[in-house]
Amino acid sequence: MPIQAVIFDWAGTVVDYGCQAPVLAIQELFRRRGVPLEANEARHAMGLLKRDQLREILALPQVAQRWRAAHGDVEKLMPFLHLPVQSGSDRILKAMNRSHSRDSYLRILDRVRAVRPDIAFSGDFIVGFPGESDADFDDTMSLVRAVGYAQAYSFKYSPRPGTPAADMADQIAPEIMDERLQRLQAQLVADQSAFNRNTVGKATEILLERTGKLAGQLIGKSPWLQSVHVLAPGLSIGDVVTVDITDSGPLSLKGEPKMRAAA
Repeated sequence: MPIQAVIFDWAGTVVDYGCQAPVLAIQELFRRRGVPLEANEARHAMGLLKRDQLREILALPQVAQRWRAAHGDVEKLMPFLHLPVQSGSDRILKAMNRSHSRDSYLRILDRVRAVRPDIAFSGDFIVGFPGESDADFDDTMSLVRAVGYAQAYSFKYSPRPGTPAADMADQIAPEIMDERLQRLQAQLVADQSAFNRNTVGKATEILLERTGKLAGQLIGKSPWLQSVHVLAPGLSIGDVVTVDITDSGPLSLKGEPKMRAAA
């Protein structure tokens, strides 16, 4: 089935099921088929969606390079982009058999920001890949500081039987991986906290998705995929509400309902 048809089918299914905040995940499958996925191939399909709540998750920097223009002219596309890098060291990226480099990754982020200045980035990282030196890890830390991720996932390398990395020399000691992961996660949490603080004072629309721990509390997602806790008597899961962001924590925001938006 052509890629265009796949996306149209996805958009139609989303509409049929009444999903108000779908996630579009563009995975390596398309690359393996040898079919270039261009942004203009999906714009009409996006037009089928009823709300300005399309979230995008990308798995390849090369795909983001082709899709960057969509973030500037597709209003339904939320200002959030997941773009894994895994390491800030070119030497480790090559050992991982990744096709992007540190600089090419950062250039893509700059180009996306140029068309969507309010975009938030998330990523993921692996520490302790075989042969990772202190200098390699420092390269990862400097990349994290340069980007300022709104969210990120981070893991210790674990060997998988049958993969080339499992048989590589210079496996990293567990205690070194632990120490590096703690340092990386401390920086990521600090950056996420700073991003959340910068959201305080803004008014934004959220879709209420689930109940919170407090009586009358509901939780929704901001356009930047932050959890927003609100005390919302009279509102229900599935409602859309505009809130003023009044406070922030490392992992979530607090909002006050301002007005109910049209569904």
